[in-house]
Amino acid sequence: MTTALPPACGGCGLGVVFIDTEATFSATRLVEMAKARHSSHFSSPHTVSQLAARVRVHRTLTSAELERLLVSLEEELAEMGVGLVVVDSVAGPVRREYGARDGREMAERAATLGGFTSRLKYLAEVFHVPVVVTNQVTAVGGVSHDVEKESDWSGGSGGGHVTAALGNTWAHCVNIRLLLNHLTESQRTLTVEKSPVSPNKIFTVQINEGGVVIDSSKLLKL
Repeated sequence: MTTALPPACGGCGLGVVFIDTEATFSATRLVEMAKARHSSHFSSPHTVSQLAARVRVHRTLTSAELERLLVSLEEELAEMGVGLVVVDSVAGPVRREYGARDGREMAERAATLGGFTSRLKYLAEVFHVPVVVTNQVTAVGGVSHDVEKESDWSGGSGGGHVTAALGNTWAHCVNIRLLLNHLTESQRTLTVEKSPVSPNKIFTVQINEGGVVIDSSKLLKL
């Protein structure tokens, strides 16, 4: 949202490309956050429409659709003046299509993810645009979740161990890795697990109508 906000509201006034592989993007939530933070600016339908116009959503439910979009995205980034690309999530299509754990499917999945990684890094470098990619987590017994949580997650009465869905290979592909851990209905911990510019830290964040708010008084170093 901050990328798409106008400079008058402390934003960048740039476009955002949001690639939705989970069919979960909510324009209503985007507007809710904007109004909660800048109610006076977004009091008219015109300013709300301007914000929405800066966010272009692509829904890709298969690996093939995602691959085609990433190939064609270069022209859109050049025309739109994009300041951020979001893929939510890269795990969705590959996990739906490569469910078996045999060697052949694992190799195909690795090749598909490698193609996504190469293309996204190319776009980030050429257009000097940050790319945010979400992963899923997977629990013992096959339960999956849309956001990353801590390694020891209690999933119901039996509990279970949770790990990043795409394994260590994908974890090393990214330049910065953040881990989101559920605390309460409105609280999370955000852990900086990998970064070339920051030490490992844990933030407590609050999720409210305005989005994510960091509680700087509860900053922990690992």
